[in-house]
Amino acid sequence: MSVMDQSWVKVQQKAFTRWVNAHLGKRGIQVEDLQTAFKTGINLIQLLEVIGEHTFGRHNKNPRMEIQMRENIEIALKFIESRDVKLTAIGAGDIYSGNLKLILGMVWTVILRFAIAEISVEELTAKEALLLWCQRKTADYDNVDIKEFTWSWQDGLGFCALIHKHRPDLIDYESLDGNDKEGNLNLAFEVAEKELGIPKFLDAEDMIEVKPDERAVMTYLAEYFKVFSKGQKAENAGRRINKVVELVMALEEQKNGYNDVANDLVEQLNNQIGILDDRNFADTIQGVKEQLDEFKEYKRTVKPELIRKKLEVNSDLGKLNTRLRVNNRNLYTPPEGLSAQEIEQLWDVLVESETNRSKALRDHLQKLNRELLDELEGVARDYYLWAQDTKNKISGIEGDIDTQIQEMDGVIEEINNNAYRLDKAKELSDRVTDASLEYYTEVSYDVLESSYNELLKFAQDQRSLLENQKFVNEGAKVTQEQLDEFKQMFELFDKDKKGSLYPYEFAGVLNALGDDLSEEEMKQVFDKYDSDGSGTLEFNEFVDFMTGRIEDSDTAEQILQSWKIVSKDKSFVEESDMGQAQLKKNVMEFVKERSNPLESGYDYDTFTNEVLYN
Repeated sequence: MSVMDQSWVKVQQKAFTRWVNAHLGKRGIQVEDLQTAFKTGINLIQLLEVIGEHTFGRHNKNPRMEIQMRENIEIALKFIESRDVKLTAIGAGDIYSGNLKLILGMVWTVILRFAIAEISVEELTAKEALLLWCQRKTADYDNVDIKEFTWSWQDGLGFCALIHKHRPDLIDYESLDGNDKEGNLNLAFEVAEKELGIPKFLDAEDMIEVKPDERAVMTYLAEYFKVFSKGQKAENAGRRINKVVELVMALEEQKNGYNDVANDLVEQLNNQIGILDDRNFADTIQGVKEQLDEFKEYKRTVKPELIRKKLEVNSDLGKLNTRLRVNNRNLYTPPEGLSAQEIEQLWDVLVESETNRSKALRDHLQKLNRELLDELEGVARDYYLWAQDTKNKISGIEGDIDTQIQEMDGVIEEINNNAYRLDKAKELSDRVTDASLEYYTEVSYDVLESSYNELLKFAQDQRSLLENQKFVNEGAKVTQEQLDEFKQMFELFDKDKKGSLYPYEFAGVLNALGDDLSEEEMKQVFDKYDSDGSGTLEFNEFVDFMTGRIEDSDTAEQILQSWKIVSKDKSFVEESDMGQAQLKKNVMEFVKERSNPLESGYDYDTFTNEVLYN
């Protein structure tokens, strides 16, 4: 045997012996010499049971004769071949007689099948996949150029780079010297064994004194792949948990924000109702006119601000519930007195108080110049009769969806053609104002204009409802309730009311949903759903986007599975588990604060079901 032959046999025997002992150690077995370790067949059967997750049936458990030992070896070899492994040039006699080269070849075949074959990257062979994995993980490191499993690893930097890539806290890569091969190799081997639980299959001299043995190096690197693949799963699970916990934190912040704004609005409405219900009027006409001026100023300045705040409250609740719906969570129920319905009821009280105060103040004044007022009120009566007739026409529309939509288009056109009614009202209203008679009538151009706009919006909304129904009938993957919510959100961000969303408006949608995307990432999402390439999102395209968001949200079951991975299959999660899974600091603090503390960690099951998905 040549010196080169002797070197690879020595290295392989050492590496393979350590690999065998790493698995046999699980059964309290250790071997010293592979040349004789499998002579009885018992240790080989024990090894295959551990790595092959198989229990052998009948065999000679205490063999004393050569024939019994050979039978055991034959049983083991047949099992190896049953796992799609082709054994050539080796038989039971070779193992029994201690043919070291053939025994090393058999062990390599076993390692290749049970330790390396499971490595998979882009449908390559196991060897190619392992090499590609090593190349990708070390691509960004100076002085590391992985080309094969021999010379590329001789200076130890490749092993150190793999460890640093996954656990930068364990090795200071920048401080390493490529010329210190022995130091680098010993550092990597010791850190891997002590911190990562990777057995030391190689010694530094095995890598430096001769050409590193390919099979020994591959056997050792397969352990790196196994350990770091598990760590990647934990990191992926950690990212999923980060996402959900931060979502819940953001939702709680939105809920608290809504409560503050809604509570402030309710206080202002109650205070204003008290002012409007006050009946301590002046005794003179001039004094009453001044009070009417004050009431007019209230309608001009205070009332618009209250309307703005009411719209803000409705918008905040709409955004919150849309975000809850998209993430498969229950809609928010505000505290008593702060629900949308209760605020709307309080608003009705405010409107009634306004009407009553206006009437009470006008009753203090004499009625003057009834002719002008009667003409204005006559125009108002004609308008309201026409408006009521138009509403009745809308209510009476029948037929299939397309017919109803066509008739609604006609009604909307008719409403637009009747805008001239406002021109007459404006003329008369200006004359009433010039004559200081506005105090004697409830009719004004502003009131009629508001009513006209409400009528036009009512018709447009009815048409939108028909479009929504048509969308549902044509097979949309959402319920009518969801579609109504999507429509409400679509209209909220359609600032120019043109029936489509420009990119800057769509950016507002993503922001409301909690997505923190760059301009380029936002553009990619926008272009994905702009199916016709128009540069805007129509409502049907917006529905496709929202539907995709609902289908993509994480479920409680998925989060529990992620916790299981992070906790390493424990029923609780430790702080060290969360750190290794790279959960963010704020997420870890939230988990510790809101979950039930156990003796050994935190109850992630209750936390998930009662905090994240309540």
